[in-house]
Amino acid sequence: MKKVSILFVLLFILGVSVASAQDGKPKKENFSWTKKYMTEAGIDEALQAKIDMAKKQNDEEVKVVKENTALSEEEKKKQLGDLGKKRQTVIIAMLSSEQKGKVDEIKAAIKLRNDAIK
Repeated sequence: MKKVSILFVLLFILGVSVASAQDGKPKKENFSWTKKYMTEAGIDEALQAKIDMAKKQNDEEVKVVKENTALSEEEKKKQLGDLGKKRQTVIIAMLSSEQKGKVDEIKAAIKLRNDAIK
């Protein structure tokens, strides 16, 4: 199983590195809860829909904070950071331990690629 996981990570790194190269310069990327990554993590469409609903609710909360003129930029930054953490916590809580492991593998592969970009 470990060999398969390592092979998956290496193939993923190679595939995304080639795909992300534009003008000969690879670009750093961040993990996001896109359909592509959710599918790679083994998340079925029903759970993807629940995750999308959680993301949409979070986006509405983010919009309220951004539009709140009574908050200083520092307060907005803190609240937006808190909302980002809350979003991650809510989504991760929906996943099985196997899916969490696959998400961690994808994040590790992205970090390796980003670390290789100078």
